[in-house]
Amino acid sequence: MVSTVFKDFGVPEGIVSDRGPQFVSKFWSSLMFYLRIRRKLSTAFHPQTDGQTERQNQNLIHYISCYTNYRQDDWASLLPLAEFTYNATWHSTTNTSPFQAMYGFQPTFHYIGEDADLEGRAPAARERIDALEKEREKLKEFWKSATNQKNKNTTKGSPQRYSIGDKVMLSTKNIKQLRPKKKFSDRFIGPFVVTGIKTSGQAYELRLPPTYKIHNVFHVSLLEPWHERQGTADPPPPEEIDDHIEHEVERILAHRKRGRGVQYLVRWKGYQPAEDTWEAPYNLENAKAAMEEYHKEEALPIQKKKRTRKKLKNT
Repeated sequence: MVSTVFKDFGVPEGIVSDRGPQFVSKFWSSLMFYLRIRRKLSTAFHPQTDGQTERQNQNLIHYISCYTNYRQDDWASLLPLAEFTYNATWHSTTNTSPFQAMYGFQPTFHYIGEDADLEGRAPAARERIDALEKEREKLKEFWKSATNQKNKNTTKGSPQRYSIGDKVMLSTKNIKQLRPKKKFSDRFIGPFVVTGIKTSGQAYELRLPPTYKIHNVFHVSLLEPWHERQGTADPPPPEEIDDHIEHEVERILAHRKRGRGVQYLVRWKGYQPAEDTWEAPYNLENAKAAMEEYHKEEALPIQKKKRTRKKLKNT
């Protein structure tokens, strides 16, 4: 606290916290006493004591889960830029940005477009600024996504009713995911098509991919309506390459070892995360750009071509 709070803002009059071991310890209690800081501890199993902070924490968790990669091992390196974007963004609850509220003015981030005269300039500097601007714009969209999710979740009322053929998002509350940390994993997956109505609308049957080894009937509380984003389109039709039907790769998310080889987790263009699949390198021979980008990001050696057989992806 001395290095991050006291030096910039002075000693606070009070601190609201949960009942974590560090906040209920004798040392912390004594420290607060000597500094004349009022302690306000939340009631066990009742975090509403600090409800505003708890709600904001949920938004921030969703924010981080949006921009971190599949393995969730890059979020710390992006945190400074994410923090800057968050603090410079207008918030509806305060009618201002955290930066404006704290310092009285908005921070600047001047950016010279790609059409600028680059003669005599260092190309590496241009690449760095382009990357920063690209990440900043993505983070702004991710924060909008987090706040939109909050607004949807705060709308309470009677249970949503669905009809056969509707598309819904499924909560991952009771579903084990492969990503390392559940906290930063997807809170909802889908969309999935409703194929049946059970117990007078209290539960619904969904059409799940064959890779999902779970029962396909879920309580209505685990479902949310799917809202198609403007500008999205149906999955592109597969292309015929050398008499083989192939789908376009959007990007590669992760890799894993299988026997003496390796498999890649593929996000298919126009398809939802629920339809990601693990593929061997020989199935991705026509996705060289995606492969090279992934290996560059992960500092991995390029896999040598071992087989030429192509695998069909069912449409």
